[in-house]
Amino acid sequence: MAFITENTATGDGSTTEFSFTFPYINESDVKVTITDANGDPQPNTDFTFANATTLSFNTAPTDQRTIRIFRDTNLDNAVVTFFAGSAIRAEDLNDNQNQVLFSAQEVENNAVLTTGSTITGDQIFTNSDLIFEG
Repeated sequence: MAFITENTATGDGSTTEFSFTFPYINESDVKVTITDANGDPQPNTDFTFANATTLSFNTAPTDQRTIRIFRDTNLDNAVVTFFAGSAIRAEDLNDNQNQVLFSAQEVENNAVLTTGSTITGDQIFTNSDLIFEG
């Protein structure tokens, strides 16, 4: 796996800008969670883009809180839709291809393998039975 879909940092109570190293198509594909006092990740939208690879938080994340900046590529629609008789640009083809590539990378990073893998973080099962076999 030679791709990055997320970066983590630790808050210090004063730093408001955090950089990330993964590519994305739209700013809306970049998401953030910050752990709360119990260590549980909470969604956070209290930031703006200082530049293409740096987020600026309106309030500095609290000391020792884990900040996770990650990509969650929107798959509701293709980035570009082509119409009969319209020009096809390389940039548009690349954007659509990157949408598929990025989503495949995100799925691979979050997959639980049937042959065994490690699950990190809290797993929440709602109205489910956990059954161990074998």
